[in-house]
Amino acid sequence: MPPDQWFDAHLDLAYLALHGRAMHVPLSDVRMTEPAAALTIPNLTAAGVSEILATVFVQPKDDGQPDAKGPWYFQNSAEAHQAAVAQLDIYDRWFEMGLLQSSRHVDSASRSPMAWLLMEGCDAIRDMGDLDYFHHRGVDAISLTWIHANRWAAGNEARGGLSDDGRKLLDRAAELGIILDVSHLSEEAFFDVLDVYPGQIIASHSNARSLLPLPLQSERNLTDDQIRRLAEVGGVIGINLYSRFLASGRAVMADVIQHIKHIAAVTGSMKHVGLGSDMDGGFDCTSLPVQLESHTDLNRLADAMAQTGFSDDDIVRFSSANWSAVISRKTRGSWGDKVRTA
Repeated sequence: MPPDQWFDAHLDLAYLALHGRAMHVPLSDVRMTEPAAALTIPNLTAAGVSEILATVFVQPKDDGQPDAKGPWYFQNSAEAHQAAVAQLDIYDRWFEMGLLQSSRHVDSASRSPMAWLLMEGCDAIRDMGDLDYFHHRGVDAISLTWIHANRWAAGNEARGGLSDDGRKLLDRAAELGIILDVSHLSEEAFFDVLDVYPGQIIASHSNARSLLPLPLQSERNLTDDQIRRLAEVGGVIGINLYSRFLASGRAVMADVIQHIKHIAAVTGSMKHVGLGSDMDGGFDCTSLPVQLESHTDLNRLADAMAQTGFSDDDIVRFSSANWSAVISRKTRGSWGDKVRTA
């Protein structure tokens, strides 16, 4: 039996809107002019996606992108802050339209997905007061970095760990009850964070590194040691549906199943794996697994799980219950009284 609802823990909705995607119309309409599109908000509703982590994503201009253009790019923290605020304004408009529900204002009669906001990389935080501002604007989760190093920590394509400023930022994040996403941290920063952060930790969109061939293994995906450590602190890992993070070549459904099974085997249960599709954040549907090219295809994944031995309870855990448990732990209050300073 297909699950009643889905929780997708990583979607770059505002980023797609800034690229010109009409996020308020059915996906079939968008595909008339953008045939490889994978996502619009009405398509989430049609697919039974009831909750999401929606990102605020800004991207640094580096030396290799001198001509990079777009309102999500920045060259300094002031520009990053401005770009992030503009994306929050987009979400606020969608909340007012009823296209999405804000996690702060729940309408039990609405069928629109509830959006918990995730700041993907904290480059927009100029000082500690900015974290309070963004939290007030609805940010429920943060990742310290994207792929680069910044003031707070090293990303998955950089060397280094958690900085002293990063430790201070995490102290305040714990007081506010903010969820911490480790998907884009360097391996060193990952373990630094797990040693000091007392709040809820997740990997919103990461897969199992050991299942990829050596040329594709990178710190973007998690080692078995990292997977075990996340499980020990009650973390959940969202399966990223980008083919390059699943297999060599274009992924198929069996590759997705293999990553789910591997994480369950390493952690000893189905309590630590869910969906974090990243659907089409920086890639199109041709980079998604075959037959899994939009959220309305998710029940094919549920069917494949059932056919390969997962129980109904396993499938419900994967589709929504594990992420709902994370949110439940967050909404019980902050962890400020447990802040560690080591």
